[in-house]
Amino acid sequence: MRWFIFTLLIIGFAESDSKAEPALKKEVELLQGAFDRRFNFDLVQVVELYAHSEMGELRRTLQMATKRIDGSLRGLAHFMAPAELRGTRLLMIERLDRNDDFFIYVPTLKKKRRVSSAQRADVFMGTDLTYEDFERRYVEDYDVSLAGSTIIQDEDVYAIRCAPRYESGHEYAVYYVAKSDQAILEVRYFRAKRDEPVKVQRIPREKMMIRDGYIVPTEFWVENMLRGTKT
Repeated sequence: MRWFIFTLLIIGFAESDSKAEPALKKEVELLQGAFDRRFNFDLVQVVELYAHSEMGELRRTLQMATKRIDGSLRGLAHFMAPAELRGTRLLMIERLDRNDDFFIYVPTLKKKRRVSSAQRADVFMGTDLTYEDFERRYVEDYDVSLAGSTIIQDEDVYAIRCAPRYESGHEYAVYYVAKSDQAILEVRYFRAKRDEPVKVQRIPREKMMIRDGYIVPTEFWVENMLRGTKT
């Protein structure tokens, strides 16, 4: 059975915007380039989520829009399906001095609630994504080190270890960045005292859209090793 996140791009891109200081070390420069090409543009998209577990498969369809305002990212998601989630909305407001704000509006209850900092690592709508996965990445939010080189999807990549300086659901992540164009091909997430990743995000090269220097994946594969589920 296939499991994936498929993103259909409708409206494209704007100029890059980064709050990072000029990079000094090779690994910081590499990661900064990867983040700039992956995250720093405005976007409107339709997202299809397919999550698979022993209980079966669930599907979610939502429209999403992101826009940078005065250097801060805003995101709005509107659920279109299934019927029980239709009209549910998620608002994300990036905060440069603290954790981002997330708000959820549930139309059936006519109520909104705020997602607390402690809930940022919680499961998002039954999938293997978390609220933290929707946040923009900044190099200065991590302690960065080069973990070596390897082969991912038949490409030479740098393995860059990133330990977050903020409250997170993982101790560190390893980003696998293509040497050819700084595309992020895979991310592995680790927790303390565990040698194996607890979650892996894979981005197929053939599903990437490249436009105006930006690299936009149109498909993700996410596997949660702890839960035995895949999205």
